[in-house]
Amino acid sequence: MTTMLTWRGAKSFIVDVCVDGYALIGFAAPALSLAYTLAKAFEVPIVGLHELSYAWAFAPLMLWFFVAYVRRRAQTDRTRKIVGLKSFYVSVGPIIDRGLQREAAAEVFDAYLKEADDWIATAAAWIKDNMGMTARERFLDRTGMFASSYSTAINETHNNVISNLTRHRQNLSALIERDAWDDH
Repeated sequence: MTTMLTWRGAKSFIVDVCVDGYALIGFAAPALSLAYTLAKAFEVPIVGLHELSYAWAFAPLMLWFFVAYVRRRAQTDRTRKIVGLKSFYVSVGPIIDRGLQREAAAEVFDAYLKEADDWIATAAAWIKDNMGMTARERFLDRTGMFASSYSTAINETHNNVISNLTRHRQNLSALIERDAWDDH
């Protein structure tokens, strides 16, 4: 547990440096590069400057580029996760809204139950693989659910399926809107 907290602290620090420090680096990098180049060109008497290559003028710019790359990569990764979550959000709608006949054959109802279970399992596995165990647990969380009755439900089991899928859909919405549940 301590290792996890340490990793989260380190990850938080790195994210803060990238986000908060980006403006400073974006401003300072060109100024430092130009200052170094001019100091070298005009042979400003700074100890050790004469021995250093002009290539060192690129160091601040490369740092700025690296931070920009890391920020863009994190943003792209989050965008990819949101696209996946939204596809699950949309794909559960027809399962929730499907109208079943009260006199439907047992095979039809069993196929419906299997489809609902498969959707939950697939979504949970994708979330775990792409966002981590914490996000998966948030997706599967059904605590605090109130009893409800859906007029389209043909029996108690169908009502429970609709209720659970609706709750999972709400949980997807929370995962889409906030990155607080992302582990990686």
